[in-house]
Amino acid sequence: MAKFKFKITDSTTLDDIENELERLKQLQINEIPFPYIKKILDFLDVEFLPNKGGSAIRFKHKYLVSNPNYLHGIFTVHKLHGRKNIVISKYDFKKYLLPPIKLIIYKIKEVDGGKN
Repeated sequence: MAKFKFKITDSTTLDDIENELERLKQLQINEIPFPYIKKILDFLDVEFLPNKGGSAIRFKHKYLVSNPNYLHGIFTVHKLHGRKNIVISKYDFKKYLLPPIKLIIYKIKEVDGGKN
């Protein structure tokens, strides 16, 4: 089983987050625990939106508002059914979460000069 031990501290940088995302992408796993991903999203100031029912988890970030691919800055991912804890499939992570997260990191670096 893969180890999910990435710690976010005061000295964590956007480069550290990018490296961890790349590591997650390369891991030979099928599922990623949502609380692990949530730590990264919290670090990037991603807002969690209320659930409208179903299995979708919705997020919003101010740097995605102007992007036509993310209406009003919102992006979603589906949680897997039948699990005690919330987990995201690696496929969904790579397809639906990774692109907006990378775009958010790029925008933070561009606008804020990489400070977070």
